[in-house]
Amino acid sequence: NSLRSKLEKSEASHGTAVVMEVATGKIKAISNLTRTEGGSYIESFNYAIGESTEPGSTFKLASMIAVLEDSKFSPEDLINTGDGEIAYSDRVMRDAVRGGFGTITVQNAFEVSSNVAISKIVHDSYSNNPMRFVNRLRSLGLDKPLNVEIRGEAAPVISDVTSSSWSAVSLPWMAIGYEVSLTPLQLLTFYNGIANNGKVMKPMFVNEIRQTGKTVKKYSPTVINEKLCSPETIRKVKAMLEGVVKNGTASNIYTSKYSIAGKTGTAQVADTKHGYRRESGVVYRASFAGYFPADNPVYSMIVVVHDPQGYAYNGSLIAAPVFREIADRIFATQLDFPNHELYRSKLAWLPSFRMGNFNDMKKFYSNFDCVLTDLPNNQWVQSVVNSDTVKFREREFVENLVPSVIGMGLKDAIYMLENVGMNVKFEGKGMVRKQSIRPGVRIRKGDEIFLELS
Repeated sequence: NSLRSKLEKSEASHGTAVVMEVATGKIKAISNLTRTEGGSYIESFNYAIGESTEPGSTFKLASMIAVLEDSKFSPEDLINTGDGEIAYSDRVMRDAVRGGFGTITVQNAFEVSSNVAISKIVHDSYSNNPMRFVNRLRSLGLDKPLNVEIRGEAAPVISDVTSSSWSAVSLPWMAIGYEVSLTPLQLLTFYNGIANNGKVMKPMFVNEIRQTGKTVKKYSPTVINEKLCSPETIRKVKAMLEGVVKNGTASNIYTSKYSIAGKTGTAQVADTKHGYRRESGVVYRASFAGYFPADNPVYSMIVVVHDPQGYAYNGSLIAAPVFREIADRIFATQLDFPNHELYRSKLAWLPSFRMGNFNDMKKFYSNFDCVLTDLPNNQWVQSVVNSDTVKFREREFVENLVPSVIGMGLKDAIYMLENVGMNVKFEGKGMVRKQSIRPGVRIRKGDEIFLELS
């Protein structure tokens, strides 16, 4: 639903979202949606597995790991981004922010996703020996397919100096996620490895196979790589990924309720005939990859939206909000979340109800760590939430006058209206949003009232 809503609003060509369990690699949810000629969205192709493209800035995580592992730079080092432009051979690389970021730390360069800074860091570190950088990337397993059981996995591509496409600009452009190619699932598996403190898990789709109720075969989590890189590098890049959400390009999805770590990506998509720029304009691919809670990762996730239309096309405005919405729903509903008690006091989602039966509300709120005050004598009440405290306000109804059932559930609304002699018709699901006869009108037995629910 979250993915579909964003695709519809941005009229994007297609998109994918995948949720993985950090410790096991189990795929907990996956969605792939394609826009039809009529403008609706259907599941017709598994982009997460079958579409390999240049990832753009989400790949900068791999570049930073390489640089940190080779001790070329540290997060505190300063890097001059100049006026936001830098020339490599016959091509000019630019930052998304006009005028550049000036002189900033490596940590900050990653947080704000400076193309100039990240490319300079990699170019300065490896221009004399570009194969050392390539080999670092390959040591992370980024050139190897995952060999998932679902057919059609697209092969990853990490160019090297022997490739026919290698040029004088290959190294700096690889640093920011071009001249390499990965599927969303391959990239997510890499990020999941960071969340898992360096242990890379194979994506797992099936727990067991049963036939006539009997287990025929069981599957166990599989480790692809026991150690991506040094623990010190893991610690540093985790801080960088958290910084992206706290201070950088994904600060729009920051929440104090739980911690998120991740990286935005906005890649221009190349066309085999016309390159990155075609007559119809530039095609963008917005993405966000990360995990949560950042201080004790349980789930990792990737969201990719291909060819969004309109002024918003980058990862921070298109993909990151989908990530946040899905993460919010997972966090709010998983009450057995590890260390969930640490976060409950911060939750702002404890719902209030405009109208309902007190006994039902009391039973509902018993599932949460909250305090109930101002307990009523009446059956019908409104609940008011303040942090972890719930107060109740009694609702009075005047005899022979139509009551307000706005905000009630259908069961309660029907019970109340039929008890005063009205016939109820309704449409929709959820809470009562509108009633056809306004409250306070004198009741005539047998009057029909229509309720609209949402």
